Amino acid sequence: MNRPGDSNGSGDQYAALTVERYDRTGNPLIDETTDILFQTLVRYVEPVDRVQVLLGKAGPALFGTLVHVAFAIDVKAQDLPGIGRDGVEQSFSLKDVVTYGADGSIRTDVIMRDENGQVIAIWDVKTGNAELTDARREEIREEVGVSDDIPVIELHIRRGARY
Repeated sequence: MNRPGDSNGSGDQYAALTVERYDRTGNPLIDETTDILFQTLVRYVEPVDRVQVLLGKAGPALFGTLVHVAFAIDVKAQDLPGIGRDGVEQSFSLKDVVTYGADGSIRTDVIMRDENGQVIAIWDVKTGNAELTDARREEIREEVGVSDDIPVIELHIRRGARY
């Protein structure tokens, strides 16, 4: 399904992007933020792919890491409502924010909070063949300390946005 603005404007293979799914939550703030985050992801997949070619195709792990780093820097710079800079690459353990990368913690790519500081949505970027499983969604919800009604949305360049 084509989403409005799915072109990165470069005229290359990602310019006419078609994705498999693009789920909507029904919450305008979350859905608009999903659109913004997806477009942010689109901006980095093709340039990172070109860097990999220059590096001699270092492999999917490096590709995923480079995309995540570029994506995180951009999302922090956007300072999106409910996300800001702190809602990007945050580590959690036992329902509490912990030091980045702490042993036994999980890390969310993007997390959105409402005006009371309650988590209302979580986004997880996937690249290549990686997929956000139901088990991983539950693990994220458990460590962050949110209920099953909080969407954990996968962002993938070809699969789209799924929760």
